[in-house]
Amino acid sequence: MNRSNYFNYIEEKLNILSYRIKSRGKINLLDLNIYSETFFAELMNHLLGYELKNINAIRQNTEGIDLFDNKNKIIVQVSSTLQNKRLKIL
Repeated sequence: MNRSNYFNYIEEKLNILSYRIKSRGKINLLDLNIYSETFFAELMNHLLGYELKNINAIRQNTEGIDLFDNKNKIIVQVSSTLQNKRLKIL
């Protein structure tokens, strides 16, 4: 019973976050996007055992990369838009 309650609570909060990011993005308020990068890094670190860090702490506005885990060789892009582009890493 608690599992269902927890799932519904978390799902509702993520949907609210998604809605707020979309609506605020339309008026160029992007602060929630930045907070979300850190939130999702910490969430994946906790759930999956990664060591993701926000690349903006090292180098601002790296195109196509928001989070990286040097130990596990993982890069992540956190985006509020859906685009079908592939990042070319040379």
